[in-house]
Formats: sequence, C-alpha cells, structure tokens
Amino acid sequence: MEEQRYLKIMLGAIIVLIIATVGYGTFLNESSRRHIEKMEEARYIVLPAVRVDYKNIRIVADVPVITARALWTLDVNAQYEGVIDEVNAEFGQYVERGQVLATMSNTGLSAQMASSEASIAEAKASMINYEQIVERYKLLLEQDAISVQKYDSAVAQRDAARAQYENRIAQRDIVQADQNKMIIK
Repeated sequence: MEEQRYLKIMLGAIIVLIIATVGYGTFLNESSRRHIEKMEEARYIVLPAVRVDYKNIRIVADVPVITARALWTLDVNAQYEGVIDEVNAEFGQYVERGQVLATMSNTGLSAQMASSEASIAEAKASMINYEQIVERYKLLLEQDAISVQKYDSAVAQRDAARAQYENRIAQRDIVQADQNKMIIK
C-alpha cells in the first residue's frame, strides 16, 4: 500500500511538472509574441507631416588653365617600348633638328630581326636550289630527256621561292624600320 501511495505521489508530481512546463512554455510564447509586436511597432514611427524642398546645387568653378612654354620646345615620345641605353641630351638643352637625343633597345625587335635574317637565308637557299633545278631541267628539256610539264613545275617552284625570298626581305625591312624608331631624334 505504501508503494501505491508513493507511486500516486510520483505520478502526481510528474503531471504537475508537465503542466508547469507547458504553462511556462505558453507564458514564454505569449511574452515573445508581445515583444515582437512591440518591436514591429517601434520600427514604424509615425512622424508629423513635414514639408521638404529639394534643391539641386550646381557647383561651377571657372579656373582658367594656362600652360606657358616657349615656342621652340617640343615634347619627345618614343614610338615603341624599350630600355633606354644612352641619353645624348639633358633636360632643357638646346638641340639641332635631327640630333640623336637617346637610343633605346627592345629585345623583342632584336629577336624579330634575327628571325627575319634566318628566314631570308632559308628562302635564299631554297631559291638558289630551284634556280639550279630549272637550269638542269632546261638542259634536259633541250635534249627531250624530261617532259615540259616537269620543267614548268620547276619554273613555278623557282618563281614561288623567289617571291618568298622577296617577301622575307620586305618583312626584315619592316623590322629594320621599327628598330630605326628606337633612335629618338
């Protein structure tokens, strides 16, 4: 009997604890809801009507820019990027027309020049080879030892090699002109 009594007390205590926990949860929920409502109301503050005018402000400053320099001065700029190797004039020094003021170097242009020279040598060798072939085929054609078609093919290859050679020379001349621009006058 004593055990049943303790069991009833324990069961009653658990029920009271559950009811208290649910009640406390409801209380927290309700107080949180009220707090959130207060915060929402505080976010939107109603202000009395106030008249506001907008004005555009334009700032104008008239400051004349004056650059004065002598008529005999010129600005000098390089046409290509590079490293200045030598400077032959000082700032403010009087110089003559055509006088070399500075020399520059550009490794990219030097490499292009070397590549152009190598391709010219290659094209020249090819052109000489085809010229010799045409001369041989010409002798053989006179003796009816080869066909006209083979001779014409060799002539066409020679002409193409000659055009290639002239093209490579023109490319080298372009690189040479670019290198000449590395001398600032």
